[in-house]
Amino acid sequence: MTITNTLWELVTFAAIATLAQAPLSLLLGWRLAAERSKTRAIIQASVLLALVMPPLATSTIILKQFSRQAVIGQMPALVALQGVFTQNPLVTMGLIGLPVLIRIADREFQKVRSYKEIAETLGACPTRVFFTIGLPLAGRTILIGALLATTRATTEYGAIVTTVVTPDAAAKLFMVSVILGFIAIRLS
Repeated sequence: MTITNTLWELVTFAAIATLAQAPLSLLLGWRLAAERSKTRAIIQASVLLALVMPPLATSTIILKQFSRQAVIGQMPALVALQGVFTQNPLVTMGLIGLPVLIRIADREFQKVRSYKEIAETLGACPTRVFFTIGLPLAGRTILIGALLATTRATTEYGAIVTTVVTPDAAAKLFMVSVILGFIAIRLS
C-alpha cells in the first residue's frame, strides 16, 4: 500500500465518518442552542474537553474503548475495516470530529434562535422549524464545520496511522490538512 493510497483512504474514511456523525452533532447543537440550564454547561465542557485533549490521547482512548477486547468493541453492529485501519476507524474518526461540528452547530443555531421562537409561537412543530428555518439559515456554516470536522479527523487519526505505518507520509498528511483548511476558509 502506497502513501498516496493510505492518505486517500484516510480522507475518505474521515468524510464518511463525518457524514455518519453529522445527524448526532446537529441534533446536539440544536438542543444546546435551545438549552439554558446547567446541563448546557456540562455538555459544553465535555465537548471542549474533547477539543483540547492531545490528539494521541483522544485516539488512544477511543481505540481502547472500541477494541475487540473491550465490551463496546465486541458489539456486532460496529464496523471493523481491513487494511491499516484495524480497529473501527469510522467510529474513532467520527468521535474525533464530533466536538467540532457540535460546537459550530451550537453557535449557528443560537444565531437563529429568535426565528425559531417566532415559528414555534406561530404553531410550527419543532421538526418543521429545524428543517425549514434552522438548517437553511445555518447550512453554509454547518457545511464548513463538517469540512473542518473531516480535517480534524483526518489529521488526528492520520497522525497515528502515518507514524505507525509510514513515517514519510506525515508531510503529505500535513499538505492534505492545509488544503482542506484553505477550502473551509474559502467557503466562509
